[in-house]
Amino acid sequence: MKNLTIRRLLLSVSLTMSIFYPCLSRAQGDQTQITVNIAPGATTGAWLHLPDDYDSTSTRYPLIIFLHGLGLRGTNVNVVLNQGMPKIIAQGAKMQFIVGGKLFKFITVSPQIPTGLAGEDMLQSILDDIKSKYRIDVSRIYFTGYSAGGYGVLNYAASGTNYSKNLAAIVPVSTAPIDTNKLAGLCNIATSNIATWFLCGSRDTFINNQNNYVDRINACNPESPVIATSYAGDTHNYIVWDKAYDVTHTYQSPNIYEWMLNYRRPDIAEATPPPIATKRRDKITITLPEDSLILDGSSLIAPDSRIVSYAWKLVSGHPISISSSTNTAKITVRNLIFGTYKFRLTVKDAAGITSTAYVTVLVNPVGGAVPGCSNCKFLLTPGADGGSFINGDSLNVQPGDTVCIHAGNYKYLQLFNFTGTEAKPIIFINCGGQVKVGNGGNYGLIFNNVKYFKVTGSGTTDQYGFVINGVRKQLNVGLGMGKGCTDFEAERFEISGSEVGVMAKVNPDCDRANQYPYFAMRNVKLHDIYVHDVSGEGIYIGNTLPNGIKVTCADSTEKNVLPPRIYNLRVYNITTANTGYDGIQVASAPENVEIYNNSVLNYGVRNIGSQQAGIILGGETNGKVYNNSIIKGTGSGIEILGIGLCYVYNNIISDAGIDGTPQKKDALFIDDRPTKNNFLPLHVNVFNNTFVNYGRDAIRFMNSYGTVARKNLFYNNLLVNPDLRALNIVTGINYTASNNRTYANIAAVRFSNANAKDFHLALRSPVLNKGKNLSAYFRMDIDGEERPLRAAYDIGADEYDSGTIKNLAPVSVAGSDTKILLPVSTTTLDGTASSDPDGKIISYAWMQVSGPVVATIASATTAMPVISMLTTKGNYVFELIVTDNKGAVSSDRLSVILLTEGPLANAGRDKTIIQPRNSSDATGAASMDNDGNITDYNWTQISGPTIASIVTPTAVKTDLNRLTSVGTYIFQLKITNSKGSISTDDLSVYVKPNPANLLFAIAGADQTINYPSVSKVRLDGSASYATNRGYISYYVWTKVSGPEGESFVNSKVENPVVKFRITGTYVFRLTVTDTYNNTATDDVSIIVGNTGTKTDIKISANLFDVTVSNAPDTKIYPNPVVSTLRLNLRLNMAAPIVVRIINSSGKIKGTYYLGTITTIQKDIDVSNLAAGPYILQIRDDKNLDLSNKFIKSN
Repeated sequence: MKNLTIRRLLLSVSLTMSIFYPCLSRAQGDQTQITVNIAPGATTGAWLHLPDDYDSTSTRYPLIIFLHGLGLRGTNVNVVLNQGMPKIIAQGAKMQFIVGGKLFKFITVSPQIPTGLAGEDMLQSILDDIKSKYRIDVSRIYFTGYSAGGYGVLNYAASGTNYSKNLAAIVPVSTAPIDTNKLAGLCNIATSNIATWFLCGSRDTFINNQNNYVDRINACNPESPVIATSYAGDTHNYIVWDKAYDVTHTYQSPNIYEWMLNYRRPDIAEATPPPIATKRRDKITITLPEDSLILDGSSLIAPDSRIVSYAWKLVSGHPISISSSTNTAKITVRNLIFGTYKFRLTVKDAAGITSTAYVTVLVNPVGGAVPGCSNCKFLLTPGADGGSFINGDSLNVQPGDTVCIHAGNYKYLQLFNFTGTEAKPIIFINCGGQVKVGNGGNYGLIFNNVKYFKVTGSGTTDQYGFVINGVRKQLNVGLGMGKGCTDFEAERFEISGSEVGVMAKVNPDCDRANQYPYFAMRNVKLHDIYVHDVSGEGIYIGNTLPNGIKVTCADSTEKNVLPPRIYNLRVYNITTANTGYDGIQVASAPENVEIYNNSVLNYGVRNIGSQQAGIILGGETNGKVYNNSIIKGTGSGIEILGIGLCYVYNNIISDAGIDGTPQKKDALFIDDRPTKNNFLPLHVNVFNNTFVNYGRDAIRFMNSYGTVARKNLFYNNLLVNPDLRALNIVTGINYTASNNRTYANIAAVRFSNANAKDFHLALRSPVLNKGKNLSAYFRMDIDGEERPLRAAYDIGADEYDSGTIKNLAPVSVAGSDTKILLPVSTTTLDGTASSDPDGKIISYAWMQVSGPVVATIASATTAMPVISMLTTKGNYVFELIVTDNKGAVSSDRLSVILLTEGPLANAGRDKTIIQPRNSSDATGAASMDNDGNITDYNWTQISGPTIASIVTPTAVKTDLNRLTSVGTYIFQLKITNSKGSISTDDLSVYVKPNPANLLFAIAGADQTINYPSVSKVRLDGSASYATNRGYISYYVWTKVSGPEGESFVNSKVENPVVKFRITGTYVFRLTVTDTYNNTATDDVSIIVGNTGTKTDIKISANLFDVTVSNAPDTKIYPNPVVSTLRLNLRLNMAAPIVVRIINSSGKIKGTYYLGTITTIQKDIDVSNLAAGPYILQIRDDKNLDLSNKFIKSN
């Protein structure tokens, strides 16, 4: 074989590059996939770029043929987009340049060379084919290529003047050596007057080829001496090729394209102009049931000739029938369905010259409205090429907007340049059915430079609203969040047929915007995703090289750049199956990572070392791995390689580490990986895991770099393996292990159904009640059942409960009441704050409870429906019912108040600040009035832990200062219009403590129960939190005051149950301790009262004449009230307070025991009261008797 050595060298370079620069996900930009002839009867794929005015002129255009390197050889033409000129075009280059005051537009063709090395006859076939199909200015033909592509360019010119005379200029980049017998032919470049520019990295081993060829050609005395560029410090990689093919003037001026256009072949005459393939319309829209139309090309002209043939072809869209010959000027297409179709018309004139044009047909559904998408402000549909490449800057999408992605088939989806806010994220949602992505494209759904957003497949009732599948060819990435992305959430995706299922990472480069510490991904949630049958990782989060990589920048300096870190990450409710590499991998995430409630099945099927684990908590990563089920894989079930205190608990791992080698792998592998930044010695707590049938050790704990911390804990782990391999902890590591159980016989453990991989414990299992009490760390098992259910913790991930599972109900949150002012008649409800404490919400159902007219609820089974047809003034009440995965339901209501006249105050969204910051601002600029002008603004404080300062209380916008205490400050904006009408709105400013203050106990809200019908409560300390990478280790509840009439079920858990025997006011104190032994406390009051029978009360007839409180320190608002009445009460001395609500007939409608207080702010739910007047009565055990009148409104 000729040039065998060169081929081997190029292959080596290619393999090296593929290791360090894996295949990237790219859009194709303004390029179309075509086929070109490479030999008689043989073709290959190629990417074609045509000028934007090609279909509307008869102009001939300059041509560039680009040749790729050896690593992109083969039959998958999509990989050609990864490097060089097609990569630049895919990124948006228009290939238009002004030279000598004239605008030039290139035609570019980038063929895929099947073997990687293009011979002269192959290139001539490609050139002849392109010249026959497109309007080429044959005096301006240019060749360029990198590496093996440079070889192809030079080899063509050196093979004879019958080849070289076709070219005006060539640009070989990082060129490989040409055949030895062609070296003398380099003089053809000089004799044919081909302008030549070489470019190469100074440290590339191919730099000697460039120097040699420059000298050889210049020795032949070319009309234009050869020029050469050497990039200092660069090697044989994509950095050089990005620089060489850059369309700006960052690296060279002029750029190579402008330089080419300075040269043309004067010895080639202009040919007869081709026919003009211009149609009467290039875009046609029809609406079903109309499903056929005529495409007409009879208006085409051929200057100086005549058209002799027509050829129509469907380029993209659903396959259809064409009722007539495709070789006529007019064709009839039938059986069109909803979607977009693209047709190509190719015409040939009598001189044999061809031209092409395109027509797009958009078929709308019946009625013209898109099903399920009628209320979308922004609606994305497939483009003419079958994909969607959307620049948010061009759509004017604002924070809080919803972008709908229409159901259908997409080759690819790429969304970039969208920015929401923390309070108003942008929502991307499917509508009208499932969105199916990836069939025929290079990747699935990709986000770049998108901040504060949520992408959700909840737009329909399908379990997964987005289905990403490389049906015909493998995708690089199914769902990707890359450069510039932060603060995002993704849910309800099914992904298969890709290399990586989900990827969220940024590779660092010379731009600080892609480096640590200048950029970070924060607040990432990935959940309810199904990834299966992928060749690489299922979930790939963060960069696996936290210590950085070497890059050479534009100033020729080599730098070590660090990848951006990820903070506050949640990965849950995800299933991965049949992944070639790791199931779930996280790296470079140094704070607050939680990986939980996931199912990892059949991972590492390619059986490649270091890429075959079930779940990896990787380098410079800190967090928790819990409640996961990991079944069958060639590598370790879990690998912990992180920093600081990492928790591993309640996980089931079965059949892990069976890789076909004698060594095999472990169920749990732990080892230190010290890093240069954010490093804390690795410290592990491994509790209540179930490991069955592992390849080597159940737990292998190494200390390869000698940095492991002390006091590692291993408790309550169930280890089942015939070979009795259990804890293998290297000598020198300080640890404590107790209550772990090892069994050789799996039947002895008494699992529910081990053959079916059901490792729940069965009755009379020997590990019941044998565990250490770990309620200071966690109180649930893998299924969310409470621990302990009996005398002690069970061993392993499951807590046996004789078949009765205690399910905690979900929490429905319908959102805050809202007001709108006509002519606005639509609003979006938001139930996304709903949650389930021990499972997940599986359904949402919205309904209208009341209102002056029946409104329309679009997508009533989604979390965020759109309400429309609010046409009549009044109060519209909507209810949200949520159902969890165990069938429990919960509901919540909100009101939408429609106003038709008068002003509408809007104090803006509530704000949150974190100490030491003690100021904020407030604006009423969003207030409106449709029947007058707003004349007055007035800001007042109505509650808060301290008195704040309102700097300009009568201005539209004001600063708020002296917010010095942790708590909630409430300010009210009152506006008055020119007619004297008034409207108010409240603004809450939440002041949170400085995270540097380490630890915060939150004992939950005060509670009141009606004893004896209710005799117990559940205290709630779950909102307590620790910072500085610590976690809460212990919860302890104690009684501070109250009668001796209570008993705890378990006082050392997060949410204990307290039972009561007598009435009274009880105060309980929660003390929490974190992993660094810091403590914090908070108190909660429980009022156990006996309201007795609700008897009627005789009231004075004039009591309902009361208009204000008869005590200056009592305030109730809003009044009238729709759903929640807020009471602010301040007394001179402490007293036990009882509050009653009394209707106009003297009936008690509600009784509330507030305990012994001096001040209180309490919200009272009055949504169930009938409309009308009521008295709020406040009494103590002595002489206090206050009355406040309020009006309940619907």
